[in-house]
Amino acid sequence: GGRAAALIRESSNKVLRVQRKTISMLQDEMAQHRRDLVELETKHDKEKAVLTNQIKDFETRAKEQKVEFFRIQKKLDSGQLAHAKEKRDLEDKILKLQAEIDAMSQNIVTMMKGWDEE
Repeated sequence: GGRAAALIRESSNKVLRVQRKTISMLQDEMAQHRRDLVELETKHDKEKAVLTNQIKDFETRAKEQKVEFFRIQKKLDSGQLAHAKEKRDLEDKILKLQAEIDAMSQNIVTMMKGWDEE
């Protein structure tokens, strides 16, 4: 039985190595999504600041500028909506990956317990 046990252990170790590699890849992907999220936030904040300042400028410049003010306002509003959606999508991806990683980690723990009981 010693040889069979050694073979089982060896193939289990292979499975473990693949799982660990997969987890590491998923974590890299999650880190990339997190970086994208930060980048998105920064970009959005800059755009928002620029557009907000433009709105202030237009407001101070008399009533004939109202048309232009509304155009900018509309741009700001649609930018807010697009940003919110993109942010939600990235957050969803991060949550999904976290769940996958948790499940795999749990598998590894279960496998290890199984060997300890052998």
